Amino acid sequence: MSFAERLKHLKKETNHSAFAQKIGISEALLRKYLNGSDPSLSKAAQIAKRTGCSLAWLSGTEDTPFPSKQNTLDHLVLEQSIVCVNEVNREQKLELSPSQIAKLTTTSYQHIKSMTNHGHVSYDKAEAKYFVQHLSEIYI
Repeated sequence: MSFAERLKHLKKETNHSAFAQKIGISEALLRKYLNGSDPSLSKAAQIAKRTGCSLAWLSGTEDTPFPSKQNTLDHLVLEQSIVCVNEVNREQKLELSPSQIAKLTTTSYQHIKSMTNHGHVSYDKAEAKYFVQHLSEIYI
């Protein structure tokens, strides 16, 4: 599917004026894109952001326009994972390599994510640190 076809898919039954306003471009530029011109990367990113679709889909490298929220990164959980790994690294003076930190953070993220309830972190920090401490024994 071309960029123009993907843009038409996003536009659906919306009139040109309303859709152009929604995505922050002129009607003339919208018509140009609908007739086959390709946008700059910054314009494509703007369109993706304003419509909520994936830039990868809009550019033709992905098949799903709106990625599942299950696959999105939970930044709060990631932050908690990083905090736990950093605390264990500092407290135990482990001097972990970037690869070891990445493995611990990823596994900790998955562990904490599995303990979340409806998007709200509901876990015991001491338990998460204990988990990371034991993981560090495996990865060192």
